[in-house]
Amino acid sequence: MKIAALQRLTLESGLREALENDRLFMVYQPKLYLEDGRLMGMEALLRWKDPSLGSVAPSVFIPLAESTGLIIPLGYFSIRRVIADIAAWRAKGLHVPRTAINVSAHQLREVDFLDQLQKILKEFDVDASSICLELTESALMMQLDKSMDSMLRCAELGIQLSVDDFGTGYSSLAYLRRLPIHELKVDQSFVAGIASEPDDRSIAKMIINMAHTLGLRVVAEGVET
Repeated sequence: MKIAALQRLTLESGLREALENDRLFMVYQPKLYLEDGRLMGMEALLRWKDPSLGSVAPSVFIPLAESTGLIIPLGYFSIRRVIADIAAWRAKGLHVPRTAINVSAHQLREVDFLDQLQKILKEFDVDASSICLELTESALMMQLDKSMDSMLRCAELGIQLSVDDFGTGYSSLAYLRRLPIHELKVDQSFVAGIASEPDDRSIAKMIINMAHTLGLRVVAEGVET
C-alpha cells in the first residue's frame, strides 16, 4: 500500500510539473474513409513524456487526472493546443479536416466551459465547425441531465459530438435519440475480433446498422490491418 501511494504521489506531482513546464504534447491520428482511404478527419491524442518517468501511458495519467481534479486544466491545455495547431496549419495553406478532441464529462459540466471554448476559438480565429468533442459513453451517462445543456449549446455553435467506446458502457438507446450526437465510435475490443470472432462481428454489424439508421457516422477504432 505504501509503494502504491508513493507511486501515485510521484505521478501526480509529475503531472502537475508537466502542465507547468510544457511536457505534454499532442499526436494526431487520421480518420480515413473505408471506401477509398481519403482523409476525413483526425483525432487529437494527449501524450506525456517525463524526464524521469519516461513516456507515461494515457491509461495511467488520465484516470489520475480525473481523480485529482487535474483533468480540467489538462482538458483546457488539449483544447488550446489543438486549436492553435489548426490555426498554424491553415496559415501555411494546409487543408485541415475536422479534428476530434477528447473531453472529460467533468469538464463538459463546468459552468463556464463553453464560454472558455468560444474564447479560445475566437483568439485563434478558428471556426467552431472545425472541431468535434469526443466523450466516452460511460462518462456521458453519468449525470446526463447536467451535460445535456452543454451538448445542446455545442450543437447550436456548430460543434459536433462523438461518443467514444460505444458498446462498452450503458448503451442506452434513449440518449442517442435525445442528444445531438453526430458520430459513434465502435470500441476497438469489437473491431479487433471482427475477422475471427462471430460474436464481435455481429455486435459491430448491429452498431453500424443502428447508427446509419439514425443518420450517424460510424468510426472503427484500432484498425491495424
